[in-house]
Amino acid sequence: MTAARVTRALLLTAAAAAAGPPDASVFRFTVLHANDMHARYEETCTDRTCFGGFARMRAAVDAERARAAAAGAPAVFLHAGDLFFGTPFYDALGWEPAADLFGDLGADAMCLGNHEFHNGPAGLAPFLSSKNISSIPIVVTNINTTGEPSLTNIRPSTVLTVNNRTIGIVGYLTPDVHMLNDPGRVIVSGEVDSVQAEVSKLKKSGVDFIIALGHSGLETDKKIAREVAGVDAVVGGHSHSYLRTGPPQDMEIPAGPYPVIEKLSGNFFVPVVQAYAFTKYLGKLVLTFNSENVLISAEGGPIFLNSTDQDAKIMDKVKYYRKLLDQKEVRIAIGKTYVFLDGKCSCRETNLGDLITDSFIRANMNILLKSNKTYTGWTDAAIAITVSSSIQSSIDASKARGIIYDTDVRRALPYQTGLWKITVNGSTIMKALEYSSSLFDYVNCAIPENSVFGGFLQMSGMHVEYNAKAHVGWRVKTVYIRCSECMVPSYEPLEREKSYRIIMPKYLIDGGDKFIMFKAGTNKENLKITETEALQEYIKKESPIWAEHENRITILN
Repeated sequence: MTAARVTRALLLTAAAAAAGPPDASVFRFTVLHANDMHARYEETCTDRTCFGGFARMRAAVDAERARAAAAGAPAVFLHAGDLFFGTPFYDALGWEPAADLFGDLGADAMCLGNHEFHNGPAGLAPFLSSKNISSIPIVVTNINTTGEPSLTNIRPSTVLTVNNRTIGIVGYLTPDVHMLNDPGRVIVSGEVDSVQAEVSKLKKSGVDFIIALGHSGLETDKKIAREVAGVDAVVGGHSHSYLRTGPPQDMEIPAGPYPVIEKLSGNFFVPVVQAYAFTKYLGKLVLTFNSENVLISAEGGPIFLNSTDQDAKIMDKVKYYRKLLDQKEVRIAIGKTYVFLDGKCSCRETNLGDLITDSFIRANMNILLKSNKTYTGWTDAAIAITVSSSIQSSIDASKARGIIYDTDVRRALPYQTGLWKITVNGSTIMKALEYSSSLFDYVNCAIPENSVFGGFLQMSGMHVEYNAKAHVGWRVKTVYIRCSECMVPSYEPLEREKSYRIIMPKYLIDGGDKFIMFKAGTNKENLKITETEALQEYIKKESPIWAEHENRITILN
């Protein structure tokens, strides 16, 4: 179906609704949806407005359910994963506030996100079996939990009944969970084949309509819409995609229209939706089917949750958990600085990026000194790298009289990824740098719809010059590498055939943010310290911190 025909279908539906009672020959229902809430239980306030939070989300869901029922298009409410992780509420209080508060949102089904495995199966199991959650269908069809029997209440799909019609909800989860988090002995397979098998099963049993509900990113959502026969709509998450037809409602730049339309043969189409993240928006998709259960219209958009309406019961619960958090969260001073440590490093070098990668070098040296091994130079690994996506906030100690707290570091590096050493040749380093510079063409050097959340490399032990306007693959002009075999550290030109030892988060070694070239690295060694621990130890020993912008990276044009 062409974009014009889809638009015409939407207009016809709107006109029909305005003209009078709904047509008895069609069936219409509303899908309310959210994703990637990331423990944003409280509202978020800026200079312009306050928005989001669970109390506001519940009020909006209730209001939209009432509107949908009055319009003859009753609503279901779906959540597409990543309820856990992202604020001190989760760090300090774990799964319990999530179970209590999410259970009060009135969701009809949810799928798991990768961050539900942030603390491994042990951190997820009590959530799944808790009183408030055990009655909510948790759907993931491409998961095998045989190796983790504590993970109960996960099923491939569920069937909802709306006005005597059945709606199958089939869940899926990104296999990248094995790289991003800690699923233990859980096995997550490819999405398309698993979803197809479950959809076919539901259709064979007579289910009227099918919604795929998943947490794999917008590109995978679109692929499922194109390739899985029998799916009527796809509700996704993971890539935090803000979809909007029309002008933006706030600061977010639309990643596409709402809904994204995947065209199929025979004038059929499948709508794909997401609703950004952090409880800022509630998605609303109205689906209309003809008498043969064929989708003829899909309309709607994200609702910006900045109204004053908030659910009183949930507000009281959030206040309770805030009080509990304030009592439990004890900040520990680890250092001092009056320098602003800049974490806004999406497409540029920053002093915090320099500091973090320097801390990797120091952590490795401390390990070497304890081992009493003999080396030909001052270290075995003079290079360290990380990606901008791992750095989530700046550290502004001026607000605390120059004191850096452990909580500041955990907010800056919340993923607490383990550090490893690997050996690669100079050609692999060049490939990584060229790939990193190819992301200059994208906003914030990220393509979240393709699971690239911020691929600009921060570095220690390298001096790199890029030409941002050169063709992709030819943007690296010069690379100088700090020697490791020498007794006095100095820089020398990169040699493509030479082997180099590099320290990096395991996320990169596993190909995170599409740095697949590092998967071929050899002599992989676990340093048994996380990126977060390395930075904390560095700050303790080097305080007061006066990290400067060292011009390790030069970007021309």
